[in-house]
Amino acid sequence: MNGQVYFLTNGGNETYEDVRMNPLEEAKNLAILGGLDGVVSEVKGIFRNP
Repeated sequence: MNGQVYFLTNGGNETYEDVRMNPLEEAKNLAILGGLDGVVSEVKGIFRNP
């Protein structure tokens, strides 16, 4: 059985000391590099950075 795996992030919604955790673009890149199926985030972060 193959399940989908997504990267869960608050990037784009909260500000973290580790700047790699802030932009949704970094979450997307990590998901791609890890072979994950996508990114899950609150919609507010996506509207701020389409």
